[in-house]
Amino acid sequence: MTHLREDLGVDRSHSRLRVSNDNPFSEALFKTVKHAPTLLERFATLGGARAWMEDFADWYHHDHHEASRL
Repeated sequence: MTHLREDLGVDRSHSRLRVSNDNPFSEALFKTVKHAPTLLERFATLGGARAWMEDFADWYHHDHHEASRL
């Protein structure tokens, strides 16, 4: 697996798995994305995934309940 990863140019992550305080901001965002009611299990196209993410980011930054605390 290490050689395949290197052949594909994928950098090794040094983050600590399952550690809640590794990066609390990104962990919170990933959890929100993962549990979004409009998230599909799979997207038909890359364009569809990008469009969903743009809509999600707009909602997250403007309408998400935590945005009012910033």
